[in-house]
Amino acid sequence: MPSPAAAPVVPSPSPSPSSSDRSPWRALRHRGMRWWAAANFVSNVGTWTQLTVQNLLVLQITGSAAVTGLSVSLQAAPGLLLGLAGGAVVDRWSHKVTAAVCQSVLAVVAFATCLLVLTDRLDLPALMALALVTGVVATVDGPACSLLGNGLVPARDVPSAIGIGSLVHSAGRLVGAALAGVTVAAFGTAAAYAVNGLSFLFVACVIPFLRPAAGAAGATGAADAPPGAAAGPAEPEPSGVRAGLGHFFARPRLVALAAMNGVSALFGRNYSLTLVVLVTGPLAGDAASFSGVSTTLAAGG
Repeated sequence: MPSPAAAPVVPSPSPSPSSSDRSPWRALRHRGMRWWAAANFVSNVGTWTQLTVQNLLVLQITGSAAVTGLSVSLQAAPGLLLGLAGGAVVDRWSHKVTAAVCQSVLAVVAFATCLLVLTDRLDLPALMALALVTGVVATVDGPACSLLGNGLVPARDVPSAIGIGSLVHSAGRLVGAALAGVTVAAFGTAAAYAVNGLSFLFVACVIPFLRPAAGAAGATGAADAPPGAAAGPAEPEPSGVRAGLGHFFARPRLVALAAMNGVSALFGRNYSLTLVVLVTGPLAGDAASFSGVSTTLAAGG
């Protein structure tokens, strides 16, 4: 008796990604990312509360727009001159430890500035020194915090984490600019630095408790390794200044984006200086007026 023909095997359709896998908020499914987003929001609120009044304070102390611009340059110069070295340092150290230490140091700087303002001892040399220290620490803190946040989620959720970080930055800027006006009007300029110092401490306290999700770059173990794959030592990725430059210049899109960002920063993002000069000069405004203009700018941008 002939055996019956085997039924043809129909391949099962591959499951289509669910709507939650395509959601721009999908990174928030991970507990560590939710805590990091909250900490980032608090930090951005504090940062923009201080930045909103910082240039105004320098202008009040010196009466010179040129000196105010110099203080901004001193804070930004380390990022330009030492940015590659800062990234290389972050590659060699634990991201969590590096970010926590940097946030603690920035908190000390903010509280020191607050104390100097309260005691009326903040002069031009101290102000320039504090701005320079802030810029140096930020060259390490920036890449450490970026890598720490991206390492909390699996690779497929990193674009969502980046988008959430951008949204948190904008929301923090809006709330911080508004809070600056209320804080300065109620408690004085020193309070803005105190708020920023507390926000840095909050982030430093949250960082030790962050845990990467399963399959994230910062998680231990080979969660994403295929079944049956031999467990072996992973080949270390090249790091350092030379490796970073090679990676950058080998990708024309990155070079083009950096060039566009540089032109935009040079000619379109100097409003932090020009705005305070305009408000306090021709418009004869005060700290509250400058905060209102900054809040409007943040809402529109």
